[in-house]
Amino acid sequence: MKKNLIGIDNIIMKESYLIVIPARGGSKRLRKKNIRLFNGKPLIAWTIELALKLPGENNVLVSTEDEAIAKIAKQYGANVPFLRPNNLAKDSVSALEVMKHITLKLSFKGIIILLQPTSPLRNKEDIKTGLQLIKKKNNAVMSIKKYIHSSNITTYSKSGEKFLPITKDNRKLFVPNGAVYIANSKWLKENTSFYSEDVSVFEMPQNRSIDIDFEYQFLTAENIFKEINNKK
Repeated sequence: MKKNLIGIDNIIMKESYLIVIPARGGSKRLRKKNIRLFNGKPLIAWTIELALKLPGENNVLVSTEDEAIAKIAKQYGANVPFLRPNNLAKDSVSALEVMKHITLKLSFKGIIILLQPTSPLRNKEDIKTGLQLIKKKNNAVMSIKKYIHSSNITTYSKSGEKFLPITKDNRKLFVPNGAVYIANSKWLKENTSFYSEDVSVFEMPQNRSIDIDFEYQFLTAENIFKEINNKK
């Protein structure tokens, strides 16, 4: 008997759900990064192809204001039902705002899974972990990674000032890695940020937690991706 790809049919098929891939065209630090070739394909293509392996391919949507991105997204099998308004394509726009826009525009009620194309190293198991948390009656979930420096060497001092550590507790710290955001539509309607006590988190390993924003991150992620796939 053929096993389910990631064992999540029983989690999400009982409810309406959408997979949203946000990809604006106005990246400033790394121009056109969402459609830049990453191991032979546009960067966004890898996230679309992963999303299409989940149940219900018609539920994979790309949110963009850019016609070129929309065209490439459709070529790789995603739906682009409408273009995102320019006021929601700025640097300051959060993942939650994009998810909320989709739910309002489509009058959608259910679970929304947001996968940023700048996190091409996430895999099916990472998404499965987030969905299992949603199944346990959590309203919102996001992925995090371990902050690899000890807290007692973290400082808020500016250049030229004396070193002032934030804490001397040397406690373990974690930060969002941008790879997976999941929420139900009711929670989205009532909240304005994922960075709150309402949100449950799950840890991803460092080698799958690169969020591409700069050239060095693009090159690092590409090399890790090659290494992972060479071992398969």
